[in-house]
Amino acid sequence: KNYDYFLTDERCTKSKNLQNYHLLNKTFNSKLKIKKFYSSNDVAKNLKSYQNILPKRLDVVFVSLGLDGHVLSWFPNDLKWKSSQKVSFIIEKSIKIKKRLTLNKNFVNKSKIVFLLIKKNKFDIYNYSKNKKNFPVNHLKIKYALIEN
Repeated sequence: KNYDYFLTDERCTKSKNLQNYHLLNKTFNSKLKIKKFYSSNDVAKNLKSYQNILPKRLDVVFVSLGLDGHVLSWFPNDLKWKSSQKVSFIIEKSIKIKKRLTLNKNFVNKSKIVFLLIKKNKFDIYNYSKNKKNFPVNHLKIKYALIEN
């Protein structure tokens, strides 16, 4: 069976080794045909083209927790990810690559299954964030949490 693979977020950078698309292609030896989120410096064009290729709903979404408690490119300081659109452009000043494209909350939470992947070094952040409403991870409708041993 053929599957479609979509990125949940992307860093807007010319450095390919820092882009999620290229990291995943390298990880999977280019065997997956991942839909590219970021292809030009024109943010509006990127958002529109990606929104147009997204299905009405995703079947499965894999999300990992960032060291600062963010998921996808959802940060507590830029709330565009709460938009009713499928995708948004985010600027987060506290990180190295400030400009990001991300799928939004309402679209992600319509997915059939959302997996949250928690690496061992981020488990304390996850526990701390569970009682904090402003942490983006608490806006995900998580079906399964996978914790690295």
